[in-house]
Amino acid sequence: MGDAMTDAARLLRYRDYELLEARFVEHRFGMHAHDSLVLAVVEDGVERLRVGRDRWLARPGDLVMIGPGEAHDGAGHDRAGFAYRAVYPTRSLVAGSFGLDDARFERNVVSDAAAAAALRTAHRRLAAGDDPLAGETALLGALGMLLRRYAMCAPSKAPMACRRTATSSSAASSSPGAACAAPTSPPTSPRSPLSWASPTRATSTGCSSPWSASRPAPTAARRAPEISFKPAARWAASLDGPTHRPPATTRRRRQMTTSGSLVTDVPAAAVERAREHFAGRLAFETDPADVWRAIEDGQADLVIVDCRPAASYEKTHLPGAISLPWAEIDQARARELPEGLVVTYCWGPSCNAATKGAYRLAALGRQVKEMIGGLEYWIREGHPTEGRRPVAKGEGKPSDWGLVG
Repeated sequence: MGDAMTDAARLLRYRDYELLEARFVEHRFGMHAHDSLVLAVVEDGVERLRVGRDRWLARPGDLVMIGPGEAHDGAGHDRAGFAYRAVYPTRSLVAGSFGLDDARFERNVVSDAAAAAALRTAHRRLAAGDDPLAGETALLGALGMLLRRYAMCAPSKAPMACRRTATSSSAASSSPGAACAAPTSPPTSPRSPLSWASPTRATSTGCSSPWSASRPAPTAARRAPEISFKPAARWAASLDGPTHRPPATTRRRRQMTTSGSLVTDVPAAAVERAREHFAGRLAFETDPADVWRAIEDGQADLVIVDCRPAASYEKTHLPGAISLPWAEIDQARARELPEGLVVTYCWGPSCNAATKGAYRLAALGRQVKEMIGGLEYWIREGHPTEGRRPVAKGEGKPSDWGLVG
C-alpha cells in the first residue's frame, strides 16, 4: 500500500460488497455513514474513531464493526497513521444470507483474534480474485461468525432484536408458536443491553426458526464478474449447526472490558520501524547458541574475546577464547587480534565488561558483536568451557561457579 508515511488506498467494487485496503497518515474522515455494514481489521498503527457519541481506539488486530447508517469518523491516533482492511457488505447480502434487514453492535471495537483472522482471510481471497468461490465462502463464514458473536440481532439469537426481512417476519408470525415472533419495532436504543434476547434458538420451543425461514434457496447461478452469494445447502447447514462460542455470561464480561491490555496499551511500532529496530539489534548482538554452533561447525570467521579479568579467564572460559580485559584494550592489543568479527563476552547479564570492550574495539576500527547472556548463560545452556576448572558439555551448573546464588 505504498510508503509508510504516504496516504494510499485501493477500493474494489462488486455487486454485493466493497473491499478497501488503505493506509492513512494525513487524511482524516469527517462524520459520515454508509448504507452497508462496515467490518474492518486494523493491520498497523492505531485508529481513533467516534461512532455516534462513543469514542474508540482500535489497535493492530482489533475489529471495527459499524452498522448501516451509523455516523462515524476516523483518523490516525498519532503521526504514524494506521492501516486497515475493510469489507462493506450490502444490506441485501446480509438480509438474503442471514435474514437480517438491519444489524447493530453493542461494541464497535473488539479484540477477537479468530474473527479478525477470518475477516482478513476473506478480504485477501476476494481481493486476489483467483478463486471467487473460496473468497465468497470465506466472506460468508466471517460474516456469520461476527454476527453470531457481536450483533445485537444475531441470527442465532431469538427473539430477534431487530427488523427482519418480510419473508422471515411472515414465517415467524405464521408459526405454531406465535410467542417466538420478532418484535414489531426495534428497541428504543440500539445500544441498550438486551438481557431478554436469550441465546437459545427459537426452534427449542417448537417455533419455526426465522433464520431457517429466511434462508434463500440453494442456487448454482454464477454471473461474471458479479458474484452470487446465495449459499449452497451444505453451507447453510453448517450455519445451522453449533455456534461454538463461549457462554453468554463470559461473552458479556469480555465485552465490558477495554479492548487493550497492558501489553497493547502502548501500540506496537509500524512494521518498517520494527524491522529496522530488530535488524539493528541483530547487527550488535549474538547469543551462546549461535556462538557454540559456529565453534562446533569449525567456522573460523569470528574471534571470541573474554573481557573479564585475566584470573577469571584462567579459571574457565569459552573454548578458543582470547583473554583481553576491557580496561587493557588499546591500539596495540587490538592489532594483535586475528582477523574476523570480534565477539565479546563477560560474566553475564549483570556485567557490562563485554559492552565496554566492544565499545573500545569498535572505536579502534574492529567489527564487533556482544554475546548476550555471557558465561552464565553459556553454562546454563550446557556448553563446555576450558581452563583450570573446565566444564564438560551439559554438566555445568551456574551455582558451581559463583554465577548465581
